[in-house]
Amino acid sequence: MRMRLRFGVVFALLLAFDSAAIELSRVSHEPNEFDPSGGDTARVRFVLSDPARVEVQIHDGRGYQIRLISSGLLTAGDNHIDWDGRDFAGRLVPSEAYSYSIRATATDETTTWEGAAANDKFHSIQDLRWDPEAEKFHYSLRADSRVRIRIGLANNGPLLRTLLDWVPRAAGTREQAWDGLDASGALDLKDHAHLVFDAKAFPLASNVILIGPTADEVTLISDVPKETPRLASPKRRRRVYDYPYQSIESRRDFPLELSVGQKLARSSDGIPIVTGPLAVRLDVADERRAAVLSERCEVVFFVDGRYVFETEMGFLPMTWTWNPQGTKSGVHYITANLRGYEGHFGMSTLKVRVGGEENR
Repeated sequence: MRMRLRFGVVFALLLAFDSAAIELSRVSHEPNEFDPSGGDTARVRFVLSDPARVEVQIHDGRGYQIRLISSGLLTAGDNHIDWDGRDFAGRLVPSEAYSYSIRATATDETTTWEGAAANDKFHSIQDLRWDPEAEKFHYSLRADSRVRIRIGLANNGPLLRTLLDWVPRAAGTREQAWDGLDASGALDLKDHAHLVFDAKAFPLASNVILIGPTADEVTLISDVPKETPRLASPKRRRRVYDYPYQSIESRRDFPLELSVGQKLARSSDGIPIVTGPLAVRLDVADERRAAVLSERCEVVFFVDGRYVFETEMGFLPMTWTWNPQGTKSGVHYITANLRGYEGHFGMSTLKVRVGGEENR
């Protein structure tokens, strides 16, 4: 009887030992940002409580698993796995932000580490300064973040360009080139007296690795197979300006198409000549129209930076008629802003000439 009790105790202890979860701790990576085109790699470090086989999953901004790196059996203690910045097809991934998770397995026991969620609070871009001579913005970030910089005119004037549209940037002192032009290339704003800048950022999670070289646009892998595993997106009610929780595909501003809706004579430098009421046609690219309209939107028109017309029930395509009566002869700028309910914008400027060629 005593032998049976002792055996039972030992067996119970063995079961308890076998069922203990593997612990993954002290997870980190270095460096925060690297350029794989030069052969650099990122190293993911972690500590295992027990020997285990480990997988590091790399995800893009959509949550797609674009790489799975598997190890052999690793010993307990300090370990690491390197990522060379390549995707499932062995290609260098686009310059962007990528997150990682870790899964450790020993016999039938599996533990997964996914990192802590990022703080969704916006923080200010610090020390933002525009240098018109160098044609560069200078600013600093407290943490690795997604950054947006918009440029417009003061006194409730139009938004004229989105220079950076939630692109990833590493913490520290940064600079950003700008040629001084608006989104349409119609206006040179470098030395405009009423320029204003709207600069915002939200921090990235601690398990995010930045791939260089730094890019000015969000670029994603275009041919991810349909069967590719994808992280579940948290269900969240659509809200105004909820950028950190919007999908990376829908978060961005969009190009707005502005054109004259009638045949007009043109000056020798190609500018439409307006001698009476002008039909101005507004639209977006076919592939964006459904998304823009589903968001609900309003359209605002400006002439030479001053508000002239607004409709709160935007539809696409739409035509607005501008009457230039009383407008001084010469070159003028018609700007349209399409404002989406969730905070996305389209902007475009049309350059026209009121009166004849002799009024240049």
